[in-house]
Amino acid sequence: MNDFAILNRQSTISRMMLEKGIQTFSEACIWVENLPYERISDKKNLEMVILENRGTCSSKHGLLKRLAEENKNSEIELCVGIYKMNGHNTFGVGSILSKYQVEFVPEAHCYLKINNKRYDFTGLGADMAKIEKDLMEEVIIDAEQTGVWKSKYHKDFLQKWLIEYQLPYSFDVFWQIRELCIERLSKV
Repeated sequence: MNDFAILNRQSTISRMMLEKGIQTFSEACIWVENLPYERISDKKNLEMVILENRGTCSSKHGLLKRLAEENKNSEIELCVGIYKMNGHNTFGVGSILSKYQVEFVPEAHCYLKINNKRYDFTGLGADMAKIEKDLMEEVIIDAEQTGVWKSKYHKDFLQKWLIEYQLPYSFDVFWQIRELCIERLSKV
């Protein structure tokens, strides 16, 4: 991984990290990874990850992308990948999927890509190698796209997928199954 010193004291994320004693990008990644998996109160404000000491894949990786940008490291890419979330690649969701007789849920997952290698600092013990095998689609995004844009992208993908595969669930019911899985992850 490309490590660098956090030098930009003028930008918000960098300054907040330095105030916590975090001096390098790799230290920031470890700190973020160890935060609890829980949604922040304002998806549009990535600083909330630091202020609330929590985050999801979107907010945690969005924050790290912004940190990289503030310190002129454009080779660090933020990606959203749609993968087949199941009990084999995402700990804790298998029992929920079994209950609804669903093999997998197409899930939008954010992570970083550095020199064509994927890194996941979500902190759930996710095995990126397993997720990579189940990737259905991947796009590079900006940090600002981790909130509303990512949610719309995910919902649009799911609606098309449900029509194509003719599952016996409406979009709303399937989204609730997905939400149960995400809720379960926050308790792992």
